[in-house]
Amino acid sequence: MRRVHRLIAGMVAVMAGAPALAAAPSPSPPAMPAPLGSPGPLAPSTPGLAAAVAQETVRVTSTYRGETVTVFGVIPEASLQGADVIVTLRGPDQRATLHRRQRVAGLWINVDPVRLEAMPGFFARLSTRPVPALLAPAERDALGLDPAQAVRFVPALPPREAIVRRAALTRLKQTAGTWMAEGGGPQGPGQSGGLRLLGSGLFRADIALPVTAPPGVYAADILVVRSGRVVARTASRLEVVRVGVERSVHDFAHRFSFFHALATLALALTVGWAAHRIFNRP
Repeated sequence: MRRVHRLIAGMVAVMAGAPALAAAPSPSPPAMPAPLGSPGPLAPSTPGLAAAVAQETVRVTSTYRGETVTVFGVIPEASLQGADVIVTLRGPDQRATLHRRQRVAGLWINVDPVRLEAMPGFFARLSTRPVPALLAPAERDALGLDPAQAVRFVPALPPREAIVRRAALTRLKQTAGTWMAEGGGPQGPGQSGGLRLLGSGLFRADIALPVTAPPGVYAADILVVRSGRVVARTASRLEVVRVGVERSVHDFAHRFSFFHALATLALALTVGWAAHRIFNRP
């Protein structure tokens, strides 16, 4: 708590007259083995970089229409000159199957299924400049800045086919709004859409979490880059949880799928019978 209090005090002192940032939660606990489907242990932190996620929990209710996740922090003074910031938010891993469409006898059908593993259900990356201009490809892959590169294909694919499949996967996920990347652009340096440098080393990243983002544990990774290398790094977590009726229905459907199907069928038959009796009276 002392670290967060110092961070908030520093922000208030520097940002007099600037828009107020959201209050910071208590620091995340030390990294520990993650449950199945979570993004894994947090990245090791670098002393001097203070950053946090404004909210520790996002609650999914019947009125949920998405959420904006705010990550804020202060670049260490020793790394401030010429520094860039990269912020990523990675959701829980999911398994899926990717097919290739092929025309057969005048019909488009799905062929050559490939199982995908270690695929994040949500991934957002914000940066003050385009990431390829900040880090070499090997460094980007090692830091997990390209979610498609981390996906494993089962069975393994030839290199050329893997490149095609990764590009197709990226296009599909971006179209669905669950993978996104911003960096530089028409806003100019330091104003890359959702990532803003506020002066004196302060930065704020606003990440739009869509309604289709899966529930689970999310990992936020904050990097400070200078001269082609990472000079400071820290991480935090938040959790997207279903609450109320949505959670009860979700849990029942997954734990008792057979009875859930029977209940759904019975409800559909009852509604159909009632509609027939109401609208077909003599």
